[in-house]
Amino acid sequence: MTATSPAALWANRIVRSATVSPAELRANPLNYRRHPAHQRAALREMLDTVGWVQQVVVNERSGNLVDGHLRVDLAETEGVDVPVLYVDLSDEEERIVLAALDPIAALADVDSTALAELIADVSIEGDTLMALLGELAAPPPDAPPARAAAEYLEAMKVSLADPEHAVEKGEVWRVGDSHLACVSVYDGWVTYGPLLTAGALLVPYPTPIVALTARARATRTVMVQPDQWLAGHLLDKFAQVYGEDAIEAP
Repeated sequence: MTATSPAALWANRIVRSATVSPAELRANPLNYRRHPAHQRAALREMLDTVGWVQQVVVNERSGNLVDGHLRVDLAETEGVDVPVLYVDLSDEEERIVLAALDPIAALADVDSTALAELIADVSIEGDTLMALLGELAAPPPDAPPARAAAEYLEAMKVSLADPEHAVEKGEVWRVGDSHLACVSVYDGWVTYGPLLTAGALLVPYPTPIVALTARARATRTVMVQPDQWLAGHLLDKFAQVYGEDAIEAP
């Protein structure tokens, strides 16, 4: 049997490009992304400064947007045409792209030093975008001092014994400015949803390693851990790193 190369498997699904009126574009009814005011302002400043540098993506078969909903909304407000990349996707493939494209891009780590050098001589009219870039380029003000690798790994260890913090289903614990909810990610929205106010970072199924990253420390997070045992160990780790005073029981 002849092995198929990865390149052969990566079919080009791009059909064509065009520039169209935003009125001709249809929002995807399954789109789950919501765009808060500060994101709208930052993107508006980007477009005002340099214009279009990226096409929105539309599935030729369904006519639905699969990427670029906010850009289309802003273009409709301003009455300007939109550059569009049309792709050919089945219904299932459309769902995959819609679900995964943005989250995959968000997985990239930020090299704060490299970003600071990149924007050192950049001037953008508007405060929102520069403030966002400045926050990414600056280390968290309350970040603990750097540790040697061995010491860091030691701090991340989790004992197999029962946790010191006993967590019950349905409880919401406060950890500094963040929250830890012991509810189902799928069914517990009524509990943790109201905590997701502007600027909050949702961390489903957190572990001590994930929850203690620099981004999580610098951002008000809402952690959803349905397992009581793991939630207890997570609180143990926070108490170890930040002190018991940082934790407030429900």
